[in-house]
Amino acid sequence: MQVSDFREVADQFILLANELGGEWATPFLDAAFFYAAAWYNTHQDYASVGVSENRLKAVEYCCDHNCKKLLECKHDFSNA
Repeated sequence: MQVSDFREVADQFILLANELGGEWATPFLDAAFFYAAAWYNTHQDYASVGVSENRLKAVEYCCDHNCKKLLECKHDFSNA
């Protein structure tokens, strides 16, 4: 995966959020996008490995990954 491809896909979600922003409040959209990401990741986990006894590890991984991405975005945004 190339960074440009990754950012192109991410930009599609940002465009969608901006479009929906005229109809929905920002805190609602924020919660909806986080929920959608969690639901998508859960679906992918179950599709790839099935019901796992390592559920806590999967949650910890997602939390760590999301925290890392949030910190990267805040860093990039502040340096833009």
